Amino acid sequence: MGKRNWLVFTHAANHRDHVLAGEAIDHMQDNLDADTNVFSIYFGPTLKSVATLTHIRHDERLLIAALPNESVDTALANTCEFTKTLHKLLWELSERIEGVCVWSHGSGGSGIGVWKRWKMPFMSCVDLVRTVIRPFKPRIVCFDACYQGSMSCLYELVGATDVVVASPGFHPYCSLLWTAAFGELSKVGHRKRDFEKYAHEIACQWHAMTAVYYKCLLVFDMAVIPDVAAAIKQHWDELVFDDRSQIDQEDPNLHDVSIAFRNNPSIQNLIEKSISQYTRHCLKCRGTCTRWVNGPSMEARLLRKWQAPYTQTAWYRHIRGKPGFHDARLISSHRQICTLLAPDKAFVSVSALRSFEARSDSRLVAMVNQNQVQIRRGTHGR
Repeated sequence: MGKRNWLVFTHAANHRDHVLAGEAIDHMQDNLDADTNVFSIYFGPTLKSVATLTHIRHDERLLIAALPNESVDTALANTCEFTKTLHKLLWELSERIEGVCVWSHGSGGSGIGVWKRWKMPFMSCVDLVRTVIRPFKPRIVCFDACYQGSMSCLYELVGATDVVVASPGFHPYCSLLWTAAFGELSKVGHRKRDFEKYAHEIACQWHAMTAVYYKCLLVFDMAVIPDVAAAIKQHWDELVFDDRSQIDQEDPNLHDVSIAFRNNPSIQNLIEKSISQYTRHCLKCRGTCTRWVNGPSMEARLLRKWQAPYTQTAWYRHIRGKPGFHDARLISSHRQICTLLAPDKAFVSVSALRSFEARSDSRLVAMVNQNQVQIRRGTHGR
């Protein structure tokens, strides 16, 4: 099917995450076929760690750019700079990003990741979708993170992608990057159902790799999510949030939407349709999910912490005013305006550049050279 590209966005919150993410990326590289490439944006393992943009093939890695990181605003600006640089490279190569995978800790609509002593998520869900996902309009989005199969996250992705692979509840450290299917993006056809089948294959292989009792990875058809959101809003009074709908004892605010609508079979059928047709009746993957998850999850009330990023979401605006989601005392927040940073703030590793120059992809090397002012030695941020 030709060359295909993933964008893997990683936030390692600590040194343990750093090791686990590094192992996952190593296995991912081993599984890449000759025509599947990965662009990796990496933050961590500490607040002061240099953020990197790396190009990964099955047989080599090229550090394209690295930027200093100091705060949440810097991280957002760096992400914007990386995606702008990536856009330029893809335009020169006449290629695109077909899939995005996010490796991080997740908190649903509030965002992803947290560093010690930070009072807010590493990146809000709104900013993640705005800077990392929506600009590329990928056909598939995967979340190696907890809670991103919630309505507060899925509704933000409407119009940004066709298929989402995500966990409505907890997600173990077993990574989607470990699957053999992840490295075979180049073999996927161009139709939506081809990407649904591909997403299902990733989910199926992932389920075969872990037996934890709380796993609940699902494949969502994003075309149905707006209908589910409309039904939730219209029939809000029929929702029953109790011990039966609560997904996990550790989080009394997170509930399964389908079980909460147990008195309305028509909405339950609609929720069932939001799960990809290839995953819906698969005993190998969905059949091994925890019985507490039957579709997307949702919060029963407004979060007590991280309200500012949560109330920026399209989901909150959609259900605002419903019981549990009335206006609250909100922490004022601001959004970093993305500006194109000076090119001398990025650097390219000498050894990686020389290795890359030996290949036929001279246009990518030319773009790297054009954007660089000084060349320093560097290594991958893992």
